Amino acid sequence: SLAGNAQLSRALLQQLLKRLPRLERANFDFCAGARKSARKSDASSCLHAGERAAVRRAVSHAIRLGAESEAVAGSLEARIHADEAAAKLLCAAARSTSSSRDASSGWDSSSVKDLSLRGWQSMTTFKLRQSPRLLSLDLSRCAHLTSIDLEVPALLSFTASNCSALVDVTLASCAGLSAMQLSQSKALRTVLAAQSCAIEQLNAFGCRSLSAESVSAILDVSGASLAHLDLNGTLCTASLTEDDIRRRCPQLCHLDVRGRAAKF
Repeated sequence: SLAGNAQLSRALLQQLLKRLPRLERANFDFCAGARKSARKSDASSCLHAGERAAVRRAVSHAIRLGAESEAVAGSLEARIHADEAAAKLLCAAARSTSSSRDASSGWDSSSVKDLSLRGWQSMTTFKLRQSPRLLSLDLSRCAHLTSIDLEVPALLSFTASNCSALVDVTLASCAGLSAMQLSQSKALRTVLAAQSCAIEQLNAFGCRSLSAESVSAILDVSGASLAHLDLNGTLCTASLTEDDIRRRCPQLCHLDVRGRAAKF
């Protein structure tokens, strides 16, 4: 876990993944510019000698664990309030090199099973192709994320809640996906799911811009498998009646269609 370290860039994290080939769980919440950067001209924002040593030890320890264990459990306790010197220092500690690859393509060949990137404020799009072992992905609270495109056959759980700028989600090939959490992503309009999807749980609570066409398309694809469906507050889906939804989803155990009438 390197959660909360806003000085860790996407490029650096991709390099760490390369250095940790057996990493299974990766918690990088609120990294990569999640917080406003410190004043770069302020001398007080520079790392002290003790902090630099702590960073070196933490990253080196994570790399050693990654070579020996199936899951890295180390954590970086110190929250670094520094300028780009901190990122350079971490790059050196991880023996990273510069990369020109796409911002999200670095995860594609990773062995990570559980990936959490919550709160990445610098990320605007996320595309993932053929990540062979990824089972769980969390992109919640990424305030500037507008588009997600996934082709991850092994993926079981996908979360993108409270993504205020998210407009569209594409599930090109996610045959194993069973749970999708999109609650409170209020700008979300379109969710496209391939015919291979068999979603069992869909939480779209508060997705007030989600179109009836998108929901209807999901019912066409996953209606036979859906057991839990939350459409509370999805104002644009009012044309889909409760009777119609239940008819198309015979396995439903929980259905919430409250709050779909616009309030003036």
